[in-house]
Amino acid sequence: MYQYGTCPKESPKLPLWARQLKRRTVLSKEVLVRIPAKAKSELPRLAAIPKAWCAAVVCILLASMFVVALQYAGLTEIQYELNRRQSELASLNKKKVELELQVEQLSSLERVEKEARTLGMIYPVERQVVKVATRSSDGERVAYSGVQSKNK
Repeated sequence: MYQYGTCPKESPKLPLWARQLKRRTVLSKEVLVRIPAKAKSELPRLAAIPKAWCAAVVCILLASMFVVALQYAGLTEIQYELNRRQSELASLNKKKVELELQVEQLSSLERVEKEARTLGMIYPVERQVVKVATRSSDGERVAYSGVQSKNK
C-alpha cells in the first residue's frame, strides 16, 4: 500500500510521470506516489501550462524588443533629419550675412550718389525744393526743407 507524503529515495518501480512529478514538487516536501487515472490524464495539460506561460512571456519580450528597435530606428532617422536641417540653417545664415553685407554696400550713400551721377542726375536747384511742415514723434513741429542744393 502506498502512503501519502513518503516515498523511497530511489524507487525504480515508479512510473516516469510520477518521477517527473516528484521532481516538479518544489513548494511542498510531500510527494504523491499514487495518482488516480483522472489526475494522470490532466498531467500533460498541467505540465503544458508553464510552457505556455514561458512562450507568452518570450513573445511579449520579443515584441517589446522589436518596438524598442523601431523606436531607435525612428530616433536615428529624426536625428539625421535634425543634423541635415541644422547644416541647412547654418548655410542659410551664412548666405543671409553675405546678402546683408551686399545690401549695405549697394545702399551706401557714396555708391548711390556715384551711380546717380553716371546716370546724369544732378542736385535740384533752390526753386525745385518744397518745404513741408511735419510733426515729429514727440509732437513737436518740425520744418523739413527737402534736399539742400550742393551745386551752385
